[in-house]
Amino acid sequence: MKKIFISLLIFGLLTTVIYAQTGANSLDPQSEAYFVRIDRLIDRLGYLIMTMVVVTVALIGWILWNELKKTGFLVKRGLGPDIDLKQLNGMREDFSAIQSENLRLEEEIAKIKEAATELHTENNSLREDLAAINAYRWKHVVWLDWKGNEYPIRELDALRAAGLQNIARLTPEASEMVNLKSADLVILSYDASEASRDLFRKTIEALHQRGSVTPLIVYTLKGSWLDKNELEMLRWEDWQVTANLPVTLLSHTLALSHLNNSKPMEH
Repeated sequence: MKKIFISLLIFGLLTTVIYAQTGANSLDPQSEAYFVRIDRLIDRLGYLIMTMVVVTVALIGWILWNELKKTGFLVKRGLGPDIDLKQLNGMREDFSAIQSENLRLEEEIAKIKEAATELHTENNSLREDLAAINAYRWKHVVWLDWKGNEYPIRELDALRAAGLQNIARLTPEASEMVNLKSADLVILSYDASEASRDLFRKTIEALHQRGSVTPLIVYTLKGSWLDKNELEMLRWEDWQVTANLPVTLLSHTLALSHLNNSKPMEH
């Protein structure tokens, strides 16, 4: 009977560990759905542990009851000298073995709980890492353009396809000041026309007034180039660049969208 009980305990423990390992190995750090599965797995581990404890107590009671019935300890005999000492000693040995096995089981349960705690911690860490990786997707990108210029449909579609979900195209009036208070990154259309030059000057002035790092990409259209004075103005801060092709615009935007916008500007 002791061997059967110990085998049942070991089988239950191995089943629990294999079930936990199988759930842990299915983790995909890039998928939010797997995080939910991990949480459910840990909850199930708790239910399994409680079930094993209840089964263990029930088995101990059942074994003791049968051993006592065999010796007639409960039915035919009292606590007098008629008790079979060999049987009583055997019962004590069985009970000691059960206690030892129960202690070992408690140690294994403690290890499982510790592994579940570590799994929770790893799950939270992966959530934070994934949130940091995806933070760029919600950076506020402001595309400044002058009224009457061609709508940059190809470029905007490419930026959104690359993951940027918060892009606003603004076309301020010639007499209107440029407001960039909420911008994390600014894209400015430029073709060397008087309207684009005026918008360029207003944009540089607005960025200087912000007092914090706001990357600027000057998108030069149709092979247009900044003049000497405009290049000097652009060198005010390190995170201001030009792009003359859609592919360079896309690469610059993705790179600069990962910057921390809370750093003060250094003059």
